[in-house]
Amino acid sequence: METLKFEGKDFSLIQDYVSARNMNLRDFMLQAALEKIEDERDISVYKEKMAEFENDPVYYTIDEVREMIK
Repeated sequence: METLKFEGKDFSLIQDYVSARNMNLRDFMLQAALEKIEDERDISVYKEKMAEFENDPVYYTIDEVREMIK
């Protein structure tokens, strides 16, 4: 188990946010950590796919996309 120490304005800001949303601090910290991990994974996948696209750019018209999703 880890212990975090918040001081002054940082803690007040977090505590106000948590209280306003009827959350507890543990759930807030867990949610924030999981969202950060998800954001970083999304950025990683985006960069990977953009590199693939730059190496072999493929464009589709709206009509081609409509045909693909039928």
